Order: sequence, then structure tokens, then C-alpha cells
Amino acid sequence: MSVRAAVWTVWWLVVAGVAAGLVWLLVAPRAKIRIDADGSGYFVDPSPREYIHADLAYTAICLVVAVGAAVLVRRFVRAHPVSAVAGLAVGGLAAAVTAWLVGRSFGPLDLAAARRAKAGTIVLDKLDLGAKGLVLALPVGALVTWLIVDLVTQRRSGTSVSDGIVPPEPELAPELSPDVRPEPPAPPSARPGQ
Repeated sequence: MSVRAAVWTVWWLVVAGVAAGLVWLLVAPRAKIRIDADGSGYFVDPSPREYIHADLAYTAICLVVAVGAAVLVRRFVRAHPVSAVAGLAVGGLAAAVTAWLVGRSFGPLDLAAARRAKAGTIVLDKLDLGAKGLVLALPVGALVTWLIVDLVTQRRSGTSVSDGIVPPEPELAPELSPDVRPEPPAPPSARPGQ
């Protein structure tokens, strides 16, 4: 196992996670809040549609990163498949968490500024994941893509997963020549213990 290949895979996936978080921040819809005269706010449209769409945007961006990462890692780290898969799993999770944290950190709602805003001002709610389990979309997507690409390339090249593995030969009974007859069983009176 090449630790260097795994570390580089994780490193580049975290960098891709930062980019994915910034893209998520730009494309994800956010709920609108209207500020009242007393500084409190209420949702302009109280449906959860924006939150669901933000989660879907995050998932789609993570899956795009996962597919791209798996194909690139398969192409450039082919000599170390175990390191590549470990790097995709760990790096995929790190990239997904990084993307979530980048989007959440750069897209928060500034409550103090919202309270000082004049009545009728519309501000955007903070960006966050409603379903935290979606951080698994990137590592799982990357590993599934790796598996699919691996199976397709093996099928095209004519190799199989078991190439190089020779199954043990079954143990056969000794062959008898036609001239040799098996010995008949001993008569019952000659058996020991009788």
C-alpha cells in the first residue's frame, strides 16, 4: 500500500471540497426572511422548499465531485488500488464535511445586522444541511464510481477479478488400472472384536 498515494488523494479531495462548498453557496436557494419594525423576522414563504432544494444542490455537487474524483484517481493511481480506495473513502468524507462547513461558514445569517435593518427588509436565512447524512453522498458515490469503472475496464481488457488466482485442484481418488483388482472386504469372522 502506498501511503503517499492515499495522502495525495485525500489532499486533492479536500481542495475539491472547498470548491464544492463555494459552488453550493452560490447555487443553493435560501429561505427569505422579512424584518418587522420591532427587529423580529418571519419567513416570506414558510414552506420548506428552499431547505430541501439546498440539500439536493449539495448532494448533486458532491456526486459530481465524487464521479470526477473516482475517474481521476482510477486513471492516475491505478498502480496502488488499495491506497486509492482508502484515499477516496477518507478523502471523500473529508471533502463532503469541508464543503458543508465552507457553505455554512460563508453563508450565515447576520442576526445583529438583520435586527438593525429597517422594517420590510428581506434577508436570506443561513445555509445549512437539513439532512446531515448527506455528507456520505461523496464518499459512497466515489467508491461506487470506482467499482463501476474498475468492472468496466476489466471487462474491456478481458481480465477478471480472479486472474492470477489459481483455484486448488480437487483431490481425486487414485486411479485404478484395469489389471489391478481391489481387494475384497474381509469376511465377517475375520473382523477384529468379534
